[in-house]
Amino acid sequence: MAQNANILFVCTANRLRSPTAEAVFKDVGGITVRSAGLDGAATTPLVPELVAWADRIFVMEQAQRRSSSGAFAKCSATGHSSYSAFPMTTNSCSLN
Repeated sequence: MAQNANILFVCTANRLRSPTAEAVFKDVGGITVRSAGLDGAATTPLVPELVAWADRIFVMEQAQRRSSSGAFAKCSATGHSSYSAFPMTTNSCSLN
């Protein structure tokens, strides 16, 4: 049996858009979903562990892709995760 794909939805504060996407997709077969926010005060902040967990990351705006990829600039380009809004590759990361 194939393993579920880990999908992470990201918005700014993790209060509206990304939790809504998580709720919409939570019962879809073949995937496990979580959500996070880029803001330090986000309900669930985007942390390196979530980036490493995700097979695919969906952000709500192009600016969020730039912001999150910048925050995780030291991520390996050979990893398994990718951002969509639109594709980019990453892996286990550090904010340092």
